[in-house]
Amino acid sequence: MQFMSLTRVPVAFCLTLLAYPLLVCATYWTVSSYFEIDTTVSHFGTNTFSWDYFTYTTTRTVKSGVSPTVSPLSVSTEVVSYEQLTIVYVYLPAGVVAENDIQTTDSFVEPNAMTVYMEPLVYTAPASCPTSFTVTTMVEVQVPTQVTNLVTPTSITTTVASIDDLTEVTAYLSMGAVPTTAATTDYVYSYYIADCRNPTATGAAYWGPSGTSSGGFRGGGDYGLEVCSLLTGCTSLQTWAIVVASVLPSLFVLGWVESFLWFRRLMLGKSALRFGTVCWILISLWVLCFTRTSPERSKEDQARLKIQWDAMSAGTRWKLWWKWGFKHAYPVDLLGFDPRFPNQTQTEPETQQTERQGLPVQYVQE
Repeated sequence: MQFMSLTRVPVAFCLTLLAYPLLVCATYWTVSSYFEIDTTVSHFGTNTFSWDYFTYTTTRTVKSGVSPTVSPLSVSTEVVSYEQLTIVYVYLPAGVVAENDIQTTDSFVEPNAMTVYMEPLVYTAPASCPTSFTVTTMVEVQVPTQVTNLVTPTSITTTVASIDDLTEVTAYLSMGAVPTTAATTDYVYSYYIADCRNPTATGAAYWGPSGTSSGGFRGGGDYGLEVCSLLTGCTSLQTWAIVVASVLPSLFVLGWVESFLWFRRLMLGKSALRFGTVCWILISLWVLCFTRTSPERSKEDQARLKIQWDAMSAGTRWKLWWKWGFKHAYPVDLLGFDPRFPNQTQTEPETQQTERQGLPVQYVQE
């Protein structure tokens, strides 16, 4: 099939054929294909029987480049929507086209080249975005084979495939040379531009106004994931990772300081946590299951225990902390009876016995 007249939605052609309701001029490209309808009459018979006549028609294709001006017998159209192409089939009466203008051979030739057409496209951020921006990129566009002679590439690159020797041609067109719907329908627009994200930027502009996530599982950076916790609330996956990498180690270190402070309160006869700390509980609630509390002692005991604590050296305090700071057991030898059990047999610590005997208090360095 040969297409004789190739035009870019010719206005004159549409006006000429307004009488034919099947014509559609709503696509970007319109091409015309001309055919001549020939009628042939054949007959057969014998001397005995009368003649029988048969009439049949043949369709002959008019060569490309020939545009007959006679009135057609009929006109039909075919719309190829994905190529934005309308094909107009024009059927002419017999004898109006010269024999030299009739296509007598099949002109199809197996192509040894594949052409891909690329066109610049400018993405514009929606008006609802807090910051206006544009992004220019290249997108592939469809150019029907029937109208390739109507587009002029600005540049061409050619490569030859090593497997089948097929030549791959990339033709770059000027902006707007071929219509495209990619500006609102393709992946780049729906994933980035529609969410006010600039795919060519770095930092905050790349992630858009909602940071690294559009919230929950609704899309956005980091696949739209959010992480919720008592410590950080609901945050994006990347933000949560930063919090984990910075806050949790800090809480772990502060937990050791807090553990020593709780041990100091225990040694002074005040209420204290045993084994766990608030910082460690924030890191993992499992620590709460192993944490115990120790009630405070009487005012008289607290005054006596303060004198005992002040008399200790820093090294002794350090060693006692490592020995008793992470246990549930109460250091009876150091502090006397466990206040959790007031009805137990009262046992004086060694220091009290020494004081009662009038001897100086001494702490053996363990």
